[in-house]
Amino acid sequence: MVRRCIYCGTETDLSKSDIIPDALTNGKIINPNVCRVAHNNKFSDMFEDEVISKLAFITNELDIKSSKGNQYARYAANVIVDGTEYTTKMNADTDLFNKKIMRSVDGKSLIGPMDKIKKMKGIDYGKVTETDINQIEIEKKVSIDMGVFFGQKIHRLAAKIAFEWYCLNNNVTSKLSAFESVIEFIITGEGTDPVQIIGKEDIYGLINQMSDLGNHSLFSYVAGDGSVNVLVSLFGIVIYNVRICDSIIPECPYNAMFLTINLDAKKTGFKSVSKKALEQELQKGFQQVGMFNGFQVMCPCNINDNSMTCKMLYFLSSVYDANLPFNDESAEELIVVIKKHLNKVLNISALTIRGLKRFVNEHKGNIEKGIVFNPYGTNMKAIFTFYLIFATGIAENQIHSFEDLSEFVRTKFAGKEIAISEELCNILQKEMMESEHYSDIIKEGAKSIEEMRFD
Repeated sequence: MVRRCIYCGTETDLSKSDIIPDALTNGKIINPNVCRVAHNNKFSDMFEDEVISKLAFITNELDIKSSKGNQYARYAANVIVDGTEYTTKMNADTDLFNKKIMRSVDGKSLIGPMDKIKKMKGIDYGKVTETDINQIEIEKKVSIDMGVFFGQKIHRLAAKIAFEWYCLNNNVTSKLSAFESVIEFIITGEGTDPVQIIGKEDIYGLINQMSDLGNHSLFSYVAGDGSVNVLVSLFGIVIYNVRICDSIIPECPYNAMFLTINLDAKKTGFKSVSKKALEQELQKGFQQVGMFNGFQVMCPCNINDNSMTCKMLYFLSSVYDANLPFNDESAEELIVVIKKHLNKVLNISALTIRGLKRFVNEHKGNIEKGIVFNPYGTNMKAIFTFYLIFATGIAENQIHSFEDLSEFVRTKFAGKEIAISEELCNILQKEMMESEHYSDIIKEGAKSIEEMRFD
């Protein structure tokens, strides 16, 4: 079988396209049928790079790092130190005072490590004062341009992700005329935009039941009008519906598909020809184990098949019976929906083994010296994460693995979703500081977390 580019049909210089750009995910999925120069490379300049740059704070917070670099994405931030506002670009919170010299917004002040300040030319040392950052109020502000979720470039990216994934799962190895409309939009940005932002909470609820917050998820289905569509959920923050083609085509038999990629790069998914075929697979996947009050008790034949729950949720969903469009919300209403899910996702980034290990590594120097909490600190995520390390360091809690820590969190905070609020963090910081040797406990907890293994 001759392989050709799915965008233009050329047989020459085919390359492996990262269906989701490498900088946006820790788990690769590859389509090998995209020509290198005309499409794979050019998509970066056309729309991918700008979206990646504008989502840098999100990928940084979720501990997503491109395999092509050693550092997490840099993002712009404003830092208010004792009432004076400074601007900076940073990879991590520990950059603020250990490595960087920051200039104030009004241009009148500099702040940074004393040894670096002293090396600067033209400094009036009579105006240089040494400050203990543990005794002053510090606040970090980061703005996310919500327009990035509505722009044509992210629409083209969502269409590209949906199209390449759909083709991969259906073993499409050449250009097909049925995809002409979606291809034109991806390549040129012209023609009919096949992408809509989803505003309905029941669809977010469905995707979040099938995957964890922070995951990328893809969900293909046939709509009530017969069109083939793919839902593209980016981080669980925003969901796009991409219309792939107007009807099922013979070359693409698989139209009931799902994939989720979590922050630790694990993948769960399935593909089936149709809802009816999926129903038959589900029936074969369960066996009767007994009767209870006149009802059959069924259990999965393969308890290690993580896709069974996703298959059941897909089958019970009414998404594929719906007629487009899904939403009539205004841009303002959609922003409210996106912000709600954005806040949820940013809260959970402290609750991954990858995130904890990164946090311990970045704060290792200060932890080994002995952490001294700033009573005026406002970095709620840092306080919450230090509390997880503190809890791990208390021997009687018997936290030896990430599973133990996750169980502690579920018990302590009564659930998986946690609102990391100022009130909660004040309580947690007070609890830590009331322990006479909290810095030693944190040191022990950090050692335990360093030794924890990824599953």
